Amino acid sequence: KSLSVLSCRIVQVLVTHMASIAAPALVEEGAAGPACEKIKQLAVYEASASLGDILEVVGGSSSGGIIVRAGRDKTSPEEVERLATGSLVRALEIDAGRLNYELLSGTGPAMGWVSISASGRALLLKTGTDVE
Repeated sequence: KSLSVLSCRIVQVLVTHMASIAAPALVEEGAAGPACEKIKQLAVYEASASLGDILEVVGGSSSGGIIVRAGRDKTSPEEVERLATGSLVRALEIDAGRLNYELLSGTGPAMGWVSISASGRALLLKTGTDVE
């Protein structure tokens, strides 16, 4: 039961603080239903990654990888190259569903900002692998 209370509190905090970041349609739907689930998923993606963690790019297989931006904001310029599916990155900073990374293996920009998830699907997942 306490987990349900915690989950609802996480959703409440995320809705409050991410209303300007999340798609307005998600917030307009209210805290229940699809909006609640998408916000919970975002919380899980963020909670699953910590600074220094190694993550694998699992999204973007049909589009040549995931979009990398020069800055934190989704309106910052896109890098020419995408971060390839299967690449491993180290988490340098995590902020509002965005990840600042350092490329460890694979193809793509050496550093940049990517979204952790898109349309309710994870783009990167923690691997548990240590890469030196």
